Amino acid sequence: MTSKQYFFYLRWALRAATVFMVGEALYHASGVRTAGVETIWPQSAVSFTHLFVMLWASISLLVAAVLFYLQKYLEQAKPLLVILTVPCVIHALLLLWLSLTPYTQILPLANLYAWVPFYEVWIRGEAAVLLIYVAYIVYGRWKKYV
Repeated sequence: MTSKQYFFYLRWALRAATVFMVGEALYHASGVRTAGVETIWPQSAVSFTHLFVMLWASISLLVAAVLFYLQKYLEQAKPLLVILTVPCVIHALLLLWLSLTPYTQILPLANLYAWVPFYEVWIRGEAAVLLIYVAYIVYGRWKKYV
């Protein structure tokens, strides 16, 4: 793979990730994930959840902005691409741990337990995408592209 091809694929991957993170921000901000919990959960849990979901939406939007910057200014952002591999590995390991640990061991509050079909598979997929990104950047570093 040439340097030009490497950056072509990297730029498109960053664009796809930007679109995904904007979609995730909209999904969280819409409140769909916690729709209907008001009748089941205590009011304090509902208030905290709405705060947390909006915080998560804001962070997702921030990540989308960083990804947009990275794909737009790829030449100047090479050091940042390498630095971002560290939090990506940490986050991927955390996601894998969460997907392999029963929720009742992580958060032993039965009234806050909500099951999302195939959620474990979803977060394992996110972890895999993060690890693929790390491997791609390590490959680029090894080839002296980054």
